[in-house]
Amino acid sequence: MPTGALELRRKMKSITNTHKVTKAMELIAATKMRRAVRAVSASRAYVHGALSILQKLSGSEGAQSHRLFEKRSLKRVAIVLISSNRGLCGGYNSAVANRAMKYIAQELSGVEIHGITLGKKGRDAMLRNKVFVGHDFPKSDLTLSGDSTVTVAHAVVAGFLAGEYDAVYVAFTDFVSSIRTVPTVIPLLPLSRDLLLKKPETSENYEEPGGIDAVFEPDVTGVLDVILPRIVSATLYQCVLEAEASEHSSRMLAMKNASDAAHDYLGSLRMSYNQARQSSITQEIAEISAGRAALE
Repeated sequence: MPTGALELRRKMKSITNTHKVTKAMELIAATKMRRAVRAVSASRAYVHGALSILQKLSGSEGAQSHRLFEKRSLKRVAIVLISSNRGLCGGYNSAVANRAMKYIAQELSGVEIHGITLGKKGRDAMLRNKVFVGHDFPKSDLTLSGDSTVTVAHAVVAGFLAGEYDAVYVAFTDFVSSIRTVPTVIPLLPLSRDLLLKKPETSENYEEPGGIDAVFEPDVTGVLDVILPRIVSATLYQCVLEAEASEHSSRMLAMKNASDAAHDYLGSLRMSYNQARQSSITQEIAEISAGRAALE
């Protein structure tokens, strides 16, 4: 077999193996995306309800004096950047990192920035952009419970109360659909009545919290000391779930595009191989015919 045909066969084998890997990764990402989307949909009603209660409670007498509502002049700000641990998910990581850096440049110019990262890619992006990373928390591919964000919530609440940060923002990727995700930055602390994430999907089981005639025991501060950090944790948990659904959706699409490209390239190589093989057969037939004619 000619050298050109052998080289094409080696390329075809290599592309076939690549196609198998990308197809398997696409199926794995699709499975994880479905689980992440179910978790996002299930938690939206709870988190939205909690933030709606925050709106009602923040208007209660004495609530606005709580330290987590305290607005300060911005000197030091923490940004929680939620990304993935691995690549191969298209522009997911670069999009959320660029959104965070753009927000810092436009909205927080001249302010000292402290990075808090969940995900290795976000940590690397902040270090590349010379942003100080004060906390780097581990992150799993799929967050199974809200307990995973309690440590992060405790760190940001403690830092805000201690005066280490004058405000805390969260940069994450909002999941809209399997083909559309939006890098977003939202304020987390100080708490505000405007802190509302996406409303849950229409459901017969969901009801918007009505008016609250609250009675605080033993006192307003004691109750809010317990409730407000949990609302911060719930908000962070929802942001992580939105980011994970976006991550696995982006990875599934990236691997699907890679699989389709490998399939198309394999078809092109197969056609070239068949042409080279046909040319080789034709040449061999011509040589045999010429040899026979010479003998006659």
